[in-house]
Amino acid sequence: MRDASIFVTLLQIPVTSCIIGILAVTAILLWWQGITIDRIGLNHSRVFRHREWWRAGIATFSHLSIIHLIFNCATVYSYQHLERALGARIYLRDHLVLVMGTPILILLVQHAVKHFSVPHYNDYFVDTYAIGFSSVAFGMMMRSALLMARQQITYLFFRLPAPTAPFLSLMLSSVLIPQSSFLGHLVGIIMGCLLSIPFVSDALSLYWTLCATILALFLVISSLGETAPRGFRWWNREESSLPHQEGRRRPLPPPPLLQPPPLHHPPPSVPLAPPSISRGPLPPFLVGDRLPSLGANPPAQ
Repeated sequence: MRDASIFVTLLQIPVTSCIIGILAVTAILLWWQGITIDRIGLNHSRVFRHREWWRAGIATFSHLSIIHLIFNCATVYSYQHLERALGARIYLRDHLVLVMGTPILILLVQHAVKHFSVPHYNDYFVDTYAIGFSSVAFGMMMRSALLMARQQITYLFFRLPAPTAPFLSLMLSSVLIPQSSFLGHLVGIIMGCLLSIPFVSDALSLYWTLCATILALFLVISSLGETAPRGFRWWNREESSLPHQEGRRRPLPPPPLLQPPPLHHPPPSVPLAPPSISRGPLPPFLVGDRLPSLGANPPAQ
């Protein structure tokens, strides 16, 4: 009976169940392939300079740590009341908007920081690799907090207004987990605020959101086919441990340098000047316009 009740509960929250299943299956595939964060993480240089646009779609669903996966899946499951309150259609629309919007906004902020050349923030925000569903989870956290804007919640043994909870979680995660992406979590909070605006929420319909999702999925697959190694070697387990190489594809080894054919004769040397020979006066019979032939009589005197 208990197993049946769990199954019924999962059927009542289909969007939450599908998201947790996708995250779990993606994590298992990445662990089995031995993929590292630099191969799939969202990075400004890899996206803009090397045209690896597929990172914006894959990095959100990628988890390389079991703790990271469990924490995000538990966060997604804890907001199942939103799916019950908003309905599966609106809940699915909000997740699709967050999945597509958070990577784009992260890249725009990184591009602005890189454009204005802020040294410290450039190293902290731009030259990093970000993965995980945390940005979407923070967006739904803010969405839930704004729906309960007039209520108070218990947070770390304190009674606080509901909208302050996401910001406290942002600061707490940055202190306790230094490797967490502060920018990703902050962007998720901003996107959650935008979704809570009535005008924005009413303008976004599930139909156009699904159309945009299909287009984004097509772009991700097309970019993956162009910038990933030939034959989708990105999924090849044998090559996943190889060092990352720059460029669109793995370059072939350079051909050996062409050497000139060996010479069969010695190279020409600088001719030496002939030795100077002192010559005496010519004999009388050699003086004249023509030299006498052999056996001819000498000219008469």
